Amino acid sequence: MTPDPKGLILRVMQQIQNQLKLQIEILNSVANFEAVADFQREVISLIGEMDQDLKKKFIEGLRQKKAIRAAVRFN
Repeated sequence: MTPDPKGLILRVMQQIQNQLKLQIEILNSVANFEAVADFQREVISLIGEMDQDLKKKFIEGLRQKKAIRAAVRFN
């Protein structure tokens, strides 16, 4: 029995559409990660500009709440 060419084309097109949807989801995730990274860089920059005593209190508060990782370094 020969496969139906129209059915095969439709299945292939559906698979392509599904792959494109997945690619869009991945690109959206990457964009979201980049936005979060930009925000984090800005926050770290602003913390670096703070008065030293206020900066220490702020960073200690973040650490107590486990809001920052140990790997994060502030100048």
